[in-house]
Amino acid sequence: MEKDEGQKVSDGDPHLQPIRGHIEILPLCANPESPLTDLNTPFDGIVITSGTLLLLPTSRGCINLASADPPAVPLIDRNYYDTEADRVAVRHGMRLSMRAFETLDGQAIVDHEIVPPGYNSLTSASSDAEIDAHVKRKAATWFHPAGSAAMGKVVDTDLKVFGVERLRVVDASVLPCPIGAHYQVVTYAVAEQAAEIITRE
Repeated sequence: MEKDEGQKVSDGDPHLQPIRGHIEILPLCANPESPLTDLNTPFDGIVITSGTLLLLPTSRGCINLASADPPAVPLIDRNYYDTEADRVAVRHGMRLSMRAFETLDGQAIVDHEIVPPGYNSLTSASSDAEIDAHVKRKAATWFHPAGSAAMGKVVDTDLKVFGVERLRVVDASVLPCPIGAHYQVVTYAVAEQAAEIITRE
């Protein structure tokens, strides 16, 4: 984080607290990444995918208008994996996952790794540069984009868009920072709170 911010980071920084979860390792008996990797593996239970999810990213993307035409598709820069803090967390998670599959128990259930064309297999001993190259080629969101209409910047505490009358935003885009968890429950909570706010008026 100090490398990203160019200054000393306080021990009290929320990202450094022991109760914070930065990654989730999600093993699945399927290959949900098939559309991203062109592997075309079967969904018959013989393929295991181990996804490393970054729960508290520090990289920030942006959305800009492409033109004054409302239906025009906006310009989106996701800016994934931009900070050293994110790279360290993802590398750590991937190495934990690979070490699990490198154990005797892991080798008993996994015959070999299937890699997309042009990729090399990784191991827990792979270099940071090798892991970074792998991630940059195929990383994607796991359906949890948030913060593009952040509270305090785009909407107020009643979820009303600043400078626009009769318009509220009620979804995960109002979350001002990553939550370190799955977004379904917190999005329900935002919706419940919005319903309460609206019925009060």
